Amino acid sequence: MASDPIVTTGVSGASSADGPVPVRKEIRSLEKDFPDQWTLYVLGLKVFQEADESDLLSYYQISGQRYPPSHRHPIAIMKASIHGRPYTTWNGVDGGGADESGYCTHASILFPTWHRPYLALFEEILYQIVQKKATEFPESQGRARYVAAAKDFRMPYWDWAAVLPAGTKVFPTSLSTQKLNLVTPTSGGKPTPVDNPLYSFKFHPLNPSPGDFPDRPLDSWDQTVRWPRNGTTVSQNEKISQAIELLNQNRSSNLREKVFNLLSSYRRYGPFSNKEWNQGNPGQYGSLEDVHDTIHVDVGGSGSTRRDSPGHMGIVPYAAFDPAFWLHHTNVDRLFAIWQAMNPNSYVTQQASSQETVTTPVNTLETQTTALTPFWESADEFWTSDGVRKTGTLGYAYPETQSWNFATPAEYSANVRATVRRLYGGSSLGSILAESTPGNLSNRAKLIVPSISKASVKPASKENVQPASKENVQPGKPSAAEPSKATSSTATNTPLSFAPVKASDQKPLGEVKPQREPKAQPKPEDLPKTEPEHGNNPKPRDITDLSTNGKYLEWIVNLKVEKHCLGGTFSVHIFLGDFERDDPSAWHSTANKVGSFNVLGDLENTGCHKCKNDRARQLVVTGQVPLTLALAERYLAGEPANLKPESVIPYLQTHLHWRVTFSDGSEVPRAQVPSLTVSVISNEVTVPIAHDELPQFADDVTVHPEATTTRDGAGRGEGTGLTDVGQT
Repeated sequence: MASDPIVTTGVSGASSADGPVPVRKEIRSLEKDFPDQWTLYVLGLKVFQEADESDLLSYYQISGQRYPPSHRHPIAIMKASIHGRPYTTWNGVDGGGADESGYCTHASILFPTWHRPYLALFEEILYQIVQKKATEFPESQGRARYVAAAKDFRMPYWDWAAVLPAGTKVFPTSLSTQKLNLVTPTSGGKPTPVDNPLYSFKFHPLNPSPGDFPDRPLDSWDQTVRWPRNGTTVSQNEKISQAIELLNQNRSSNLREKVFNLLSSYRRYGPFSNKEWNQGNPGQYGSLEDVHDTIHVDVGGSGSTRRDSPGHMGIVPYAAFDPAFWLHHTNVDRLFAIWQAMNPNSYVTQQASSQETVTTPVNTLETQTTALTPFWESADEFWTSDGVRKTGTLGYAYPETQSWNFATPAEYSANVRATVRRLYGGSSLGSILAESTPGNLSNRAKLIVPSISKASVKPASKENVQPASKENVQPGKPSAAEPSKATSSTATNTPLSFAPVKASDQKPLGEVKPQREPKAQPKPEDLPKTEPEHGNNPKPRDITDLSTNGKYLEWIVNLKVEKHCLGGTFSVHIFLGDFERDDPSAWHSTANKVGSFNVLGDLENTGCHKCKNDRARQLVVTGQVPLTLALAERYLAGEPANLKPESVIPYLQTHLHWRVTFSDGSEVPRAQVPSLTVSVISNEVTVPIAHDELPQFADDVTVHPEATTTRDGAGRGEGTGLTDVGQT
């Protein structure tokens, strides 16, 4: 190297890695409750974005681009890229991997840990700008106040899974407004309109080196865009909230249920960390990376045609230019830190890399001591996963991870579990059942799981689904300790009290139970009645009937597919009931959509060397879409009869559907995605008792091929449905 490397320290000031340290705040809380820090954040980010693009520490270069040699950086800038384009080196770190790749790790055991020093580098630069900006305020207009606020500044996160007050959009207003009214050092103490750096990043200039932005129309967009309107730089930010919330009659987004399941059921770092297919382990199809991908796609949105690009967030090599990237990834790091607090003894395990980076060839054995390039811890050594295990080392914590406030690690972990349940447990049937008694549903649960009308759960037309019949079913074995028949209750759902409890260790979803030999489906007259008679009126439904002896079945859709099979980003949409089959543009907001599996495939004509190799190697990734809350809602509306396989499987055979769309929103015939496999699993869950206990998932899961198999034994969904447990 021509000079000493840039060392990443984060914001220093902690007495130790265990704190106390300042806390990263949720962006809406920062704006509302910490107005001085909010002002400094926006003004500081604006200065950061306006920095000369030739500066190695400019927003432009940190976000993933290069600049040609200059008098200021004659060598170091010749190749400078971190997250994406133009797949060259940054800070002089080179060698060993692909020439045309970024440093970012995806489908890798290092996915959570690599992004930690990356965020710390961004925060460190922004912090220094904020300190300077605070001193620019006149003494008569609160300089001392701003300097004090700046001292504890840390960059915020966007909690896209939060339960929000009525009328609040999931995509913060502060990100979708072009101007913000703020007090500035020169505004005389009065708010004045300021260009909002959170709305977009404006390139200055665009495409400074020929070939930096080779993909159209990104090569002509002078600013970052979300859900581009007709191929222009006009963002349709309102569609982000629609995509995440699904507009399902104000129901909880399936995303929150997915987050809670991930935090409560995954107890080993490996499956939790990334979305590479873990063959033969159907209980481990979900991951932090899977949830992460969902937000990238929902923020980037759709292009106008398949030839067009989605917004920048929807394409990994360009994603970090969008200011939303940093808020999103800070939240991903927060979820990682929360998971660590509940699972302190599980961390990075050995795994061969499935993708190349600039410094890592494919099939390299990655471990806790693998260098997290290009981030230098000192002039001689890179950061490793061991080094970034504690966030305090880099000078920050989150509201949920202030460990120094607790006398023992056990008290700390218990508090984090209770907080996770408070924040996201309303989207878990296990937590709802813990807070409910026969005839009574907790007020919080009633906001998340309202009864829905039978009209919204009607099945799709017969020509699009195979009816449940004995020729159509090849049943799997129910969970080993399947709950017994639910007891009856004639009470109506009214507010209830919170029930107390005992803690127990959580276990990861594990191996598959062997299947029984196929047997005939019971005759219709032998199946449970959908609405048992109660005099002349149907028996009122009670959600507590879904568990017996403190146990119930969790139902999940598993998905796996080759990541780059369609030459770009695509989504698999999961429906439970009828939907507008001829109008893909309506699928984001249809009432019966329960979730999506979003895949960040690279463009067909990509210059990305590792993406080309992934396509040649047929890299397979996985994801999950929980069904349990959607089934519970439909149970309250009249069907199915319960959550046992004999009721749920026939219901899914009729009501479960999936469709595929390109990034532009146009439909892809499922037969053109032969690597796609959609399956259904169930897992027995123990309802928590204590307020600091999470639902306990059994070690084993049961795969149900009969839910995704046609009457002639083929896969449903044009052959994409799983027909045999061996396909997992």
